[in-house]
Amino acid sequence: MSEKWTDKLPSLMEGYEEAAPEGLWDAVRAGALPKRRFAPWLYAAGGLVAAAAVALAAFLWRPVAVEPSVVSSVVPGEVPSVVPGEVLAETLTETAAEPVREQNEPQTFTEAPEQPVREQNKPETLTNVPEQPIREQNEPQTFTEVPDSFTEKPKARTKSRRKRVELQLSTGAYLAQAASLSSGYGIPYSPGMDTKADSPSPTVPMLSRNRPSTTEGSHRQSLRLSLGVSYAFAPRWSVGSGLTYTALRSDYATTSGNTVTYATRHLYYLGVPLQMQFNALEWKRLSVFVSAGALFETAVGSRLNTRAFIGEQQASESQQFPSVKDLRWSLTAGAGVQYQLFRYGALFLQPGFSWHIPNGGDVESYYSLHPCSFDLTFGYRFTF
Repeated sequence: MSEKWTDKLPSLMEGYEEAAPEGLWDAVRAGALPKRRFAPWLYAAGGLVAAAAVALAAFLWRPVAVEPSVVSSVVPGEVPSVVPGEVLAETLTETAAEPVREQNEPQTFTEAPEQPVREQNKPETLTNVPEQPIREQNEPQTFTEVPDSFTEKPKARTKSRRKRVELQLSTGAYLAQAASLSSGYGIPYSPGMDTKADSPSPTVPMLSRNRPSTTEGSHRQSLRLSLGVSYAFAPRWSVGSGLTYTALRSDYATTSGNTVTYATRHLYYLGVPLQMQFNALEWKRLSVFVSAGALFETAVGSRLNTRAFIGEQQASESQQFPSVKDLRWSLTAGAGVQYQLFRYGALFLQPGFSWHIPNGGDVESYYSLHPCSFDLTFGYRFTF
């Protein structure tokens, strides 16, 4: 199949170029970059300025002729300076007035006033010097102490607890339980309390109304928390107060014939303590202290949970919140040990003794059945 002429045309035109006409680039450069032409008056002004400068320099520069007398009077070794002739003449006149000393003539000096001659071994006395007392050979020399805030060592920090505040968070419990036993007729509405409350189940009291009953009780403390603050008013002595929260629990079991009632009663007290503490011994991080004080408490609420059974079948279950009025005073004393964990915190453990003063009330609790009891308190103290 024959090729078309249009297919051969690119290969024939490859490498073809036409030469530029002669003088084309010179014409382009001449038209693109026009020559700068300076005005004739600029050349004339430059020539006038140059002529004025040459004339001014010739007028101002005039050499000064030095007279022969001035040159002859210059001291050898000194550099002569060009000065007017009148000044040099006056200077030479004043110099001629001074007497000229011959070469070998001895030079005379004006006598200075005579100074008193001090003998060889005579001690020299100084004026305006206060006499110092003569110190004996073996007398110890005393120096006046000058305080130096830079070299003076800081005083050792004492272990005194004066003007220190402590914040105490503690808990504890009584180390014993109290038991009670009572007998009567019927099942009590609220065991251990004189407050009359609605019966949780009228059927149970009615069935056991005329039957003898026996009630057994167990009394203990379920919770005690305290938050206190103390202030060290003297070395080793501090006084403190705060707020305490105590929960007492009593468990009752009343049997009357084939009827059994189980009751659990909680009493809640808020108290304000007043304590005095004395640090008896301090050794490194350990310290031993004793404390004594009083505690005032008042009941702020109660809760009573009751379950009644007839035979083996549960007859009723209820929860009540009877109001209670009970004020208590207690005296406390104890001795404990404290360990300083770091600068502002310490752990302490304190066994103690409490006496709950009887108040003559009808509320049965651990306080009324166990007036004298041992307790254990432990907690943490923040020191400021």
